[in-house]
Amino acid sequence: EGRSWAGDDGRVRESLGKDFDVDTLVVLAFARNPGVARALEEWRSVLARYEQAESFEDVLLAYNAFARELEIPFGPMMGRGTRSIAESIPPPGGGAKKGDVLDAEVAVARDEYHVAAADVVRDARLAFHDLAYYDVAIEIARANKGILSDLQNVVTVKYEAAQAEYADVLRAQAELDRVEQEVITLGTERERVAARIAGLLDLPGELDLGGAGALPEKPVERSLADLVESARRTNPDLAVLSAEITQMEAAIRLAEERTYYKYVQDRSLFDYRGGPFGAEESMEAPPAWYGPDDSFLQEMRLRLAAARRELEDRANDVRVEVETAYWEADAQWRVFRLQQTSLVEKARQGLEANRVGYQAARVSFLDVLDAERTLFEAQLAQAEARREYLKAQAELQRQLGKSL
Repeated sequence: EGRSWAGDDGRVRESLGKDFDVDTLVVLAFARNPGVARALEEWRSVLARYEQAESFEDVLLAYNAFARELEIPFGPMMGRGTRSIAESIPPPGGGAKKGDVLDAEVAVARDEYHVAAADVVRDARLAFHDLAYYDVAIEIARANKGILSDLQNVVTVKYEAAQAEYADVLRAQAELDRVEQEVITLGTERERVAARIAGLLDLPGELDLGGAGALPEKPVERSLADLVESARRTNPDLAVLSAEITQMEAAIRLAEERTYYKYVQDRSLFDYRGGPFGAEESMEAPPAWYGPDDSFLQEMRLRLAAARRELEDRANDVRVEVETAYWEADAQWRVFRLQQTSLVEKARQGLEANRVGYQAARVSFLDVLDAERTLFEAQLAQAEARREYLKAQAELQRQLGKSL
């Protein structure tokens, strides 16, 4: 739905100025990101070469026939650094082999487009998870600020009644100032995330963002072995390397089976009526030197072998990245659940017990501040763990090239 109005800057700003979900941001980033648009145009430009290649052969054939009909003395058509017209006319089956090269080139451009799209989708998800974290963290800090304000009021009253020391009043004020500074810092970090999102969407100027919508809280349900195997088949980076290898193989086949060679010293391949070595010479003439073609083929074969090794190395890197993201998601999910089901609630109960104890003069004010700080840190740790396991899931999706 968002793609229909993604080009309207006003509509985009209006949509993101309210609460929005991760899918909205992903769709807008995919539709607006300059890198994705550039990769798409490159893919289209490669597709356009099909018609150019087909018409080019027709032009060469027509020009050769025209020159023969008029018998214009063109002179040698093959010399140092030049390419004969006849060489450009493919032998039987050459057009199909050239088509194989073009097919592979299109596949490379298509897979590079998929890489650009996968990178942008991953970056959009990471930015959304950062935004959601800072929204929650700011809310936690503000709630904590309210708790400290209440504590400051309590200790001030006790001090005025000569039941507390002035140092406790100062401690309460210092802790309140620290949390206020934390709110400011978190707000600044949120603005940095907004700038990242504006860059992803190619939106000029500042971007006022609404709240990040809630995400489902669930672990990675697929097994690690399944994810690794799936990544080997669908990873977009591996697809690009595979397509490049296919293109090199097709180019080598075309070069190995070509009829007309790239360079023959002082010979013309423009007119074949006198044979490939000219009318005045026989096929027993000293053989021409085809070294440049042979050198090219040797170089291409070595490059092909290197590309195959690079594909193996990259496949191993993908496996490691999938395993790293999987175990990071698993570890952070367990931390998140521990904080959610146990530690945060216990920290909240501990703070309440210390507040009651302080009112009854059974615990010191430092104990109350420590309990307050423990609750604050536990709540932030829960939000941080939630962000990290969601970001690890986003990295898994990037390696798979698709949703989990």
